[in-house]
Amino acid sequence: MHLVILFIFLYLILIIQTAFLPVAPDLVLLTLIVYAFYENRITATILGLFAGFFLDLTTPTNLGIQAVALGAISYGVTVARNLFYRTRWHTPIFAGIGLGLKHILLRITGNTVPAPVPIIIAFISTLFISLFIENVLQPLFYPWRKK
Repeated sequence: MHLVILFIFLYLILIIQTAFLPVAPDLVLLTLIVYAFYENRITATILGLFAGFFLDLTTPTNLGIQAVALGAISYGVTVARNLFYRTRWHTPIFAGIGLGLKHILLRITGNTVPAPVPIIIAFISTLFISLFIENVLQPLFYPWRKK
């Protein structure tokens, strides 16, 4: 049941994200990073592939690019979370790396990428709200786990 609720909430975040594109915080990426902090590798990767697939359906990119990017980011966060001492700066660091990797992958594949100004605004706004999103989602979905 917990996994079904995660998928439904992620789908609602996807709907909100597609309504504010391209100049908005990347709520999908932040939600996936918070999920990846507390879920196992397989669940986090499947959530990333799910979110990326539905983002691919709503944006003019080649099918599968965002699915691979978000799946890889989710998997990478689950692997890297155990390598470092958990501080409150993990979420902005992983969000910055994830946004950079996502836009680099889109640029390499030759897909349409927004102009630099919307990317910078989205990047700054995502980093700005990353700690807030983690502090909201962690008690909501993982109240039994301490930070």
